[in-house]
This record gives sequence, C-alpha cells and structure tokens, in this order.
Amino acid sequence: MERKSYLTPEDLRKLIEGTTTQRNRLLLTVLAYSGVRISEALALRPQDIDPGSSTMMIPHLKSKDKNPRMVAMPPIILEDILAYARENKLGPQDRIFPFTRQMGYYIAREAAFNAGMDKPFLSYPEWKEKHFVSPHRFRDAVGTNWAIGSKSLEDLRALQEALGHAHLETTQKYFKLSSENLRRAYSRFMESYDPLAVASPKK
Repeated sequence: MERKSYLTPEDLRKLIEGTTTQRNRLLLTVLAYSGVRISEALALRPQDIDPGSSTMMIPHLKSKDKNPRMVAMPPIILEDILAYARENKLGPQDRIFPFTRQMGYYIAREAAFNAGMDKPFLSYPEWKEKHFVSPHRFRDAVGTNWAIGSKSLEDLRALQEALGHAHLETTQKYFKLSSENLRRAYSRFMESYDPLAVASPKK
C-alpha cells in the first residue's frame, strides 16, 4: 500500500465497513469520530451517552478525583449506541464494550485485513518503520484531520480538550504532521503579506 502518515476519512470508512459485527462497527465508529483512547472507549457506559446534547462523557481513568471530559459526537451515532445497549439489555452502568484492549487491537486488525489494509503502511517522519492499523491510529487520524481543518489557536485548544491531552505541546504534534495544514496556513498568510507588492512603485 501507499505509505501514509495518517488515516484519511476514506480509509476510516473502509475500516468501519470492514468490521464483522454491529458491536465491532460501533467501537471503530466511536474511535473514528471521537479520537478517544481505546481504554476510554472500552469504559463507555450507556449513562455516558447523551444524543440530546450530541456528547459523550469520558471519565478520567487515572484519577477518579478529576472531572470527566465532554466529547462531541454525531447524535445519530450516539442513538445507535443506545439502541445497541437496549437490544443487549445493558444497564446504565454496564460497559458497552466489555472486553480487553488486546481485543480492541484485534478488532482493528481484522477490519484492516478485510479492508485490504493488512500491511504496515503508516509512518510519521520520525518513525524508522511503517506501522499496522491499530486503535491508536484512529486517534492520530482524528488529531491530524482536525489539524488540517484548523484555522486558529481556539481550534488547537478544542482539539486538546477533545483528545484529553494534559499539555498543549502534545496536541501540537498533529499540526506538525499535517503538511496540508502548513500549506493552508501559509496560503492564508500570503493573502495579506506580499513584500514585493508593497514595495512596488505606484503607476
């Protein structure tokens, strides 16, 4: 496969369609739309889902003293999750995806195989080797695709909050990875910055 630094929306669609069960499809959909960590996705309960406000509440797994963070999601996906919970008779505090991180990794790899992405093809500039599709690559995809569409520091702060990064420096790596974001920012900069035009004598 063509070497890439991140999964595109088209790649993510193929991976989601490569799942074999409704549960697996919902898990990869959550990862693809939210960018949450696999451990956070596996901790989700029906009581954390609110289609009315288009949000999920993500608990802080390392410290119960910290408030959960709110992550936006399309309401139709949240409604699908709650419908799945009802069909499987899950209580408000039951885990929606009651399995291990290793199983989550297997689900991502199975989907990649079915989507024709079973070879390692993901590689950042600082990586020496190419990597397989994994749950964390979904998180990277959200971060990088968000960076491509960003236009302000407010967008960077919002991405930091969505991904649950403690430090802004961690979030900034996605902006460095996105060459498209760099070109777009430079293009906006040049709209009002042209030294030769300013220096040209008036005719």
